[in-house]
Amino acid sequence: MTSRLVTEAGYVPGPWVGMAGSHVWLLADLDPADPVVAACWELVRSGATADALLSAVAGSDRRPAQHVAIVRLDGTRAEVTVQGDAWVDVSTEDGEATEVRAAPGGVASRSVEPVTIVRLHAADGSGEGAFLPLGTGVVTAARIVVRGEPTCEPEPTTTDGPDVAQPVIERAAVDDEGGAPAAAAPATVDGPGGAQDGPTPATRTVRDVALDGAQPASGDGLGAA
Repeated sequence: MTSRLVTEAGYVPGPWVGMAGSHVWLLADLDPADPVVAACWELVRSGATADALLSAVAGSDRRPAQHVAIVRLDGTRAEVTVQGDAWVDVSTEDGEATEVRAAPGGVASRSVEPVTIVRLHAADGSGEGAFLPLGTGVVTAARIVVRGEPTCEPEPTTTDGPDVAQPVIERAAVDDEGGAPAAAAPATVDGPGGAQDGPTPATRTVRDVALDGAQPASGDGLGAA
């Protein structure tokens, strides 16, 4: 079985640019009118790596982002990257909570699994307000929350070839000494003219013999679960 995370997301409105893809989320202190936002959105939508997104937000001609939070889900594992004052907290299935923060002027990365809730924060003290649903797209936000429910997908099954029947051989019974087919004794016919000896067609006993050790081939058509 292959584990994955079925997710739903929401956000709290705020001053930063938030993006939600199918398995990548970004929160950064970009100007919403900056042309780099469109380039970042294409990266988020395509499932780009954190390194690609950090390079994109730093390449703005208007105002390069200094504070960035990125979460990328791979199955039930969250790959978290933060820069500046942005930070992320992650909750796992066993109830453990993990905060990922960067040192001043640095970048921090961490992988956590199996996750159930991931929160991207703009900065301490921000993110107060109404919680709104978020599918996929670009919003202005102070916090993004991603909730997930682990599930399993069966791996593709493999189908064996069709059953091949083993041949059945018919052979004549052989005698014990010469190995030649046993001949029937001449038949004696009683009639008005007395006993008449005459040849009669030889008879053979035929039986079905299966190949030694052969078994009919079988294919259950099931792959590994």
